[in-house]
Amino acid sequence: AQHCGVQRVVHTSTESILKTDRKRETRSIENGTGQKHEEQNIGQAKGGTLSEEALIDESVQLSFEDMVGAYCQGKYLAEQEAFSAAERGLPVVIVNPTIPIGPGDHRLTPPSRMILGFLNGDYPAFLNSSLNMVDARDVAIGHLLAAEKGRAGERYLLGNTNLQLKVLLQILNEITGLPMPRRQVPYWLAYAVSVVQEFIADHVTHKPPQAPLTGVRLAGSPMSFSSEKARRELGFVGRPVELSLRQAVDWYRERGLLTR
Repeated sequence: AQHCGVQRVVHTSTESILKTDRKRETRSIENGTGQKHEEQNIGQAKGGTLSEEALIDESVQLSFEDMVGAYCQGKYLAEQEAFSAAERGLPVVIVNPTIPIGPGDHRLTPPSRMILGFLNGDYPAFLNSSLNMVDARDVAIGHLLAAEKGRAGERYLLGNTNLQLKVLLQILNEITGLPMPRRQVPYWLAYAVSVVQEFIADHVTHKPPQAPLTGVRLAGSPMSFSSEKARRELGFVGRPVELSLRQAVDWYRERGLLTR
């Protein structure tokens, strides 16, 4: 791309490389300008405990050893190559989407499989954790904004709403009227079940496990994210998570993916 004189490269990274399940020092909730983040925290508003967690932003610097699983390791190495290319003069802008939701997920990525699992009653219990969710359509717009307005060599978190998984289940219950699991499982049990599921997936079914081990490990280190930089510099805006979930549920129903 540099040899051909490409004017702008937008590299898609992930928020997962900004968190780790290794022990870390508590981060300040304030950003580099001293301004407090104004991230929407639904979990806090509905009785969650997100206020106890520091918001993670683009300034986080982790090492390869901090990465959780092969997916995060690969995305970390790819992002390092993007930064190196920017240092060599290629106008690269990096975007780090959080968990994408919404209609149109034809391949049923892990977030959609998780939501469908709860809607269809496949999960009798859940491992509570904090999530940052963003509509996939807004992520697409964020890529365009990064191409138009992003600063070369910078990364931008494309996220929207921080909420706890138990609050997500409340929202799904309100949208559909379907009962959601209320029993929470401890981390050690979720981890053990995931190890077994991964073994069965690798050696028996050769299909994605319901609870990937990387996802469970990431859920064990709940962190919330701030997209203030993307909003300030790119004009990035996310639609309400309830709207995205409602439209996703309608899309699942239209395609016969709901069994309840």
